[in-house]
Amino acid sequence: MSKSKTSTAAATQSSERYDVYVVNTFTGREDKQVNNWCKVGVAFPHKDGPGFNINLSALPTDGKLVMLMHEDKPE
Repeated sequence: MSKSKTSTAAATQSSERYDVYVVNTFTGREDKQVNNWCKVGVAFPHKDGPGFNINLSALPTDGKLVMLMHEDKPE
């Protein structure tokens, strides 16, 4: 891969951001299952190749995390 392609790919990836969540399922009213999404961190692609830098402010008790592409909230 040429140097220009690498730097272009890194620039594209560096603007990406992912939100990291813990999802807890519990039984709500009328025995309906409810999912509670709790944001616990963010992730950014590495600048130098495949992979992510992940910053967490909390850890899940079951070891499961969900990572989704960040979407800006409408104003």
